[in-house]
Amino acid sequence: MSERPRVLILGGGFAGVGAAQKLRKADAEVVLVDRHDYHTFQPLLYQLATGLLETTAVAHSLRDLLERPENTTIHKATVIGIDLDAREVRFDDLAPMTYDFLVLGLGAEVNFFGTDGAAEHAFPMYTLPHARRLKNHLLERWEAADRDPGLVDDGVLNVVIVGGGPTGVETAGAVAELYRAVFVHDYPALPQEKARVILVEAGPELFSMFKPRLRKYAAKALTERTVEVMTGELV
Repeated sequence: MSERPRVLILGGGFAGVGAAQKLRKADAEVVLVDRHDYHTFQPLLYQLATGLLETTAVAHSLRDLLERPENTTIHKATVIGIDLDAREVRFDDLAPMTYDFLVLGLGAEVNFFGTDGAAEHAFPMYTLPHARRLKNHLLERWEAADRDPGLVDDGVLNVVIVGGGPTGVETAGAVAELYRAVFVHDYPALPQEKARVILVEAGPELFSMFKPRLRKYAAKALTERTVEVMTGELV
C-alpha cells in the first residue's frame, strides 16, 4: 500500500476526467474507475445520432485523454456499492477498493418528469448507445417507408423533439439537415414535405437562458430549415 492518500474517482465524464487532470501532479494515488474505457463528449451526441460525426469523434479513450501520469491508474468496472463508514467501494469485476478521498462523477439519470409513455417510447440523449439507437431508428423508419410509402401518411417519418434548450435546438436542426440534405437524395421517391420535424417547448420562447436576440435567431433559423416550432406546449 502506498503511504500517499488515495483519491478514488468514480466516473470518466467531464467531472471525473477534469478531477484526474487537476490531480496529475499531486502527491496522491489517483484511481479513476468508469464502466466504459472511453469518455463521451455529450454535447456532440446529437451529431452522432444524425450521422454528422463518427463514433470516434464523440468517444475518446480515457487513457489517451489522461496520458497516463505516473500517479494515476484507470480501471474499467461498474460500481455496485459504496460503504462510507469503511471508506470502501465495491465493483462488479474489480476487487473492493478503499479510499481517503472519494469523487463522485457518475453522471445523470434521464428524467421524464412523470410524462406517461415517455420512458417506454422516447429516445434519451445521454450516452453513446442512446445516440446509436436513435441513428439506427431514423434509418430504419426511412427504409420502412421506402418499402411501403403508405406508412408516410401514418407519420412514420415524423420526429418530435421535446425541449427548446441548446440540446433540443441543435438536435432539431441536425435532424432537419439529415432529412433535407441527405435523405432527400437517398430516398427520392418519398415526399419530403410529409416528413415533419417538430420542436416542442413548454415556455413562451426557445433558448430562454439566452438573450432575446438569440432566442429570435434560433426560432428563425429553425423555421428556415423546415422545423416546426411549437412554444407554450406541454407534452
